Amino acid sequence: MSAIQGGCERISNTPIPFAYSLLLHRTVGIFCAIYPLLLINNFGY
Repeated sequence: MSAIQGGCERISNTPIPFAYSLLLHRTVGIFCAIYPLLLINNFGY
């Protein structure tokens, strides 16, 4: 069990390259900006 925990800690402590984090932040930002527009049909506006 401690070997599995050590492996998970190693994965979580690995730094993410800047390009990947930038792409992730932009993708989440675009999704959050567009998502309300996708819900318009569900509420009948």
